[in-house]
Amino acid sequence: MAKFFEAKSSKHNKYRSNKSAPLKMGKNSQKIEALPITRLSDDGRGISSYKGKTIFIDNALPGEEVEANVLFDKSNYGEGLAIAISSESTSRRQPQCQYFTQCGGCHLQHLDIQAQQHAKLENVLNKLKYVSHITPENILPVLSGDEYNYRQRARLSVVFDKKGVSLGFRKKNSKEIISIKQCEVLLPEFNQLIEPLYDWLVKHRPSVTHIEFSGRKGSVGIVIRHIKTIELSLRKKLGEKLKNYAVACWFQEKKASSLTDTNDLLVAPELDYNLQVILEDGVREVSFLYHPQDFIQTNAVVNNKMLNRAIDFLQAKKDHNILDLFCGVGNFSVPLSLACKHVIGVEGSDNMVNKAVKNAELNACANLSFKKANLFDEDVVKHLFKNVGKQKIESIILDPPRAGAKVVCQYIKKIYPKKILYVSCEPNTFARDAKVLVENGYVLKKMSAMDMFPQTYHNEVISLFVLKKQYSNSSKRELS
Repeated sequence: MAKFFEAKSSKHNKYRSNKSAPLKMGKNSQKIEALPITRLSDDGRGISSYKGKTIFIDNALPGEEVEANVLFDKSNYGEGLAIAISSESTSRRQPQCQYFTQCGGCHLQHLDIQAQQHAKLENVLNKLKYVSHITPENILPVLSGDEYNYRQRARLSVVFDKKGVSLGFRKKNSKEIISIKQCEVLLPEFNQLIEPLYDWLVKHRPSVTHIEFSGRKGSVGIVIRHIKTIELSLRKKLGEKLKNYAVACWFQEKKASSLTDTNDLLVAPELDYNLQVILEDGVREVSFLYHPQDFIQTNAVVNNKMLNRAIDFLQAKKDHNILDLFCGVGNFSVPLSLACKHVIGVEGSDNMVNKAVKNAELNACANLSFKKANLFDEDVVKHLFKNVGKQKIESIILDPPRAGAKVVCQYIKKIYPKKILYVSCEPNTFARDAKVLVENGYVLKKMSAMDMFPQTYHNEVISLFVLKKQYSNSSKRELS
């Protein structure tokens, strides 16, 4: 998913998420016994019904009966916390992380991984059923990888107060930071850096607000974000602390786009990752360079599986042209160019377009072109489709941010590609866009959930829409 242009909040979630402000005791707050939990909410809480009102309960799982304190009570819903479980789900397990009950980073460590994946798939299917009245013709197995130590991107917050220094993530339902010594879902290469970073913060109290981790084994970088100038001597002291960890360290002051190194010199750093691409003639490794603050997929294993499923779904041929929208640094564009005639990548950021061009050159892929365009603007999308419509587009890849790709789907009939690969990180907007595609002549042929973020409620899906024959046989294009 290429990250650009701020996504709007979903209109489908009317209730507060578990990232909202702390629960406060309402006038009608109460303790409820024997409350049956029927399903999970979008944000991983148990859902029950009490006197005709929907109740969202933290630390409750489907199939359980709990005693709950309802702490936030409105006319049409309530929120609370399970304080006792009289009938426990067979899928409940002991969370692996010592901070789980406090930290807001993970939401589902108390649910076994198979049940997590099942719940995520059911969430997508329910959205399709009730929002767009669609059922996929084929549901493939969930794409998954390691359930812990998978995150190759993360941002930790830093807070200085009278109590000392906190380095970690926000607490549940709070803006307060819980200080951590390690995180179970981060790469080990990141976890080993937390202690020396914390020591440096405690000793020198620099004006740091966040620390961003990015990379993989052998290619790890951290960005120190700060609001006031950090003296050269303090930078060098941090460099000394980190010299044995094979990590590059950069600094970013306030909202500056540029980074500086431990010598306070401007730098334009790059990290890298690789994908193993399965093609008809064998396996090929594709390499990517990216800026440490560029968007890349967080889960390397699932990203590789996602790419190869995309190749399998599209079945690209040497005479096919592919349009890759929201292309980012070329995560789909570059590998797919190895299997087809030409790929046109479109992205909303100049920096990302430039990086995609560089990645095409890095892999000696000459059959690629990239454009910058705001794919949320109707006029821009119509103009883009008018131009690319001059050549036959066999397939389109859609990998939008959470806001989805509504405008693109509305005007898809201007070019009518035979196949649309839609990768989504937000089930609500995916269901909305799927309805538009079906209304425009497509069938949701294949779909599988992707567990890109195990232990959290975040839900991703890869799907294939195929144009019906009566539309694909038509040469009509609405290019005016």
